Amino acid sequence: MRKRLIASTGPNNTIKLFEAETGQLFRMINVNEDISSQPICTETEVFVTVTTSSGKQQIKYYGLPGGNLLRTSST
Repeated sequence: MRKRLIASTGPNNTIKLFEAETGQLFRMINVNEDISSQPICTETEVFVTVTTSSGKQQIKYYGLPGGNLLRTSST
């Protein structure tokens, strides 16, 4: 059974993932760009809108539970 996770923004352009049942910090993901929206967590991924250094907005998708970058798409 997969862990249920809750995502929130953290300091220095990070996403914090918490275990829903316990509230304990599970993982932090470094996004490397300015976060423009609250992260959204599904069973298999978390995604967030970021603003790049050139001013363009992108959506970054990270796999769960590992936090690896899966893909990036333009908005």
